Amino acid sequence: MVLYNPDWSVTGKCAESLARQVDLLYVVDNTPGTDNSARFAGIPNVEYLPLKRNHGIAVAQNRALRLLMERGFEYVIFSDQDTLAPDGTVARLRAEFEALAAAGYKVGAVGPSLRDRHGGRLFEPALYGRIVRAGGTGFYERKYVISSYSLVPLRYFREVGLLREDLFIDFVDNEWSFRLHGRLGLCSYMSRDVVVEHEFGRTDRFLGRTVSLSTPFRLYYQIRNFHWLRQLPYVPAEWKAWVGKKMYVKYVYYSLVPRCRFQYMKSVIRGIRDGRAANPLLTSRADT
Repeated sequence: MVLYNPDWSVTGKCAESLARQVDLLYVVDNTPGTDNSARFAGIPNVEYLPLKRNHGIAVAQNRALRLLMERGFEYVIFSDQDTLAPDGTVARLRAEFEALAAAGYKVGAVGPSLRDRHGGRLFEPALYGRIVRAGGTGFYERKYVISSYSLVPLRYFREVGLLREDLFIDFVDNEWSFRLHGRLGLCSYMSRDVVVEHEFGRTDRFLGRTVSLSTPFRLYYQIRNFHWLRQLPYVPAEWKAWVGKKMYVKYVYYSLVPRCRFQYMKSVIRGIRDGRAANPLLTSRADT
């Protein structure tokens, strides 16, 4: 579980719920200048790792992944600081992973369906794959799943490398999933039966589309990282086209709608400029 300026009324419950379901929970804290170890003192199975500044989600996740591999764990499950799952969720996901593998599917990761904690709606990701069944459960077969509560065998990180730290935050899970599929031919599966509660970001309607609202800080990474990923041969063409359309809508939206349009346009220009400059994803290996 990676933290960054969390809402403790939510994050505390999320950590307690997850810690009950796993052998060990690493909580890696990217919150600048903060040590929140006292907040986890009463929760068993938790090891708290304060990084004292925001290194990005990939650095934080890789820190825990290395420790888990050193200690001989078989599976890892990722969690956001605001994702709440009922007891038994981790066990169900592991059983579903094993059922898919036993049925002959080339499974790299299994994740749950996500329900908005406030509105109650189910998240409907684009680019659904075919529906398959294994162990009495239905799944969407996809080339990626959202990282929160995704379950992955740790051996795959040894085989294809860790998460790309140069991405910093956005599309980190997408890139790794596409790399896993491109190199090993493994798919990701989204369970239709296992559901967790998740905090969705704010959205707006514009030009007949739903726009996910971001800060100028996040918008920069979304645009830059998209331009990096679209140059990679193992990233699916349909994902590039779908996200490319979303980015075009964002360019127009943020140049017209927000009051602080100048700040957003600076992020757009910087994101496009840096995304079209030298691409480290093409010139360096993933962190190992």
